[in-house]
Amino acid sequence: MAAGNHHALLSMVLEVCIFFGEYLIQDVTFNPMSLWSGLINCILWPWMFLLLRRVRRHWHVR
Repeated sequence: MAAGNHHALLSMVLEVCIFFGEYLIQDVTFNPMSLWSGLINCILWPWMFLLLRRVRRHWHVR
């Protein structure tokens, strides 16, 4: 797995943990819309990682 994929996977796991934490504290119903931020992060983060790496290499940033 690329480094970007690890971050995206961690983001999805965090979203699910937040849901279960709220479920244990109060009575909540599952809302798929709450997972959109994690899903969008899974899609966008690998592309952002590649773009930032390309910029870093172009400008010789360590």
